[in-house]
Amino acid sequence: LTRIQGAGEQLTQLGPPPILSLLLINPGIELSTPEVFEALSEKCNKPILEEIPLSRTAEPWIDWLLAQRNDLEKPALTLKPMVKEVLSDLRHHSKVKLARMSGSGATCFGLFSEWSEAVDAEAYFQVKHPSWWVRAAKTWFPNIN
Repeated sequence: LTRIQGAGEQLTQLGPPPILSLLLINPGIELSTPEVFEALSEKCNKPILEEIPLSRTAEPWIDWLLAQRNDLEKPALTLKPMVKEVLSDLRHHSKVKLARMSGSGATCFGLFSEWSEAVDAEAYFQVKHPSWWVRAAKTWFPNIN
């Protein structure tokens, strides 16, 4: 596993993470990464927490991620307000432990404690928003025992 920081130029090798159950949602819109970075008004934000969990269980990682932020979320929401609806819907789902925008958007994700919760949420969001791309998934790390 590799931690990527900055504009993708700072790489740090990490130990093996847990397998996480998640839901990916894209409302059917594109969001240009260069445009999001261009719209980023504050580029000197405080550093994010450096300590990364060593646990191979999901909850410590979810707690750690809850303390993090995505500096690209605000400019992405300004450029494509639909992303805000996706995040709001994910954050209001009872089983979602964490909802964030992935990278510079427009795909968002929700993390779950259990795989069955992600699968149930996939069915729920496919009915609620049939035009959105919605997929339950698990993180996968080859060659990690």
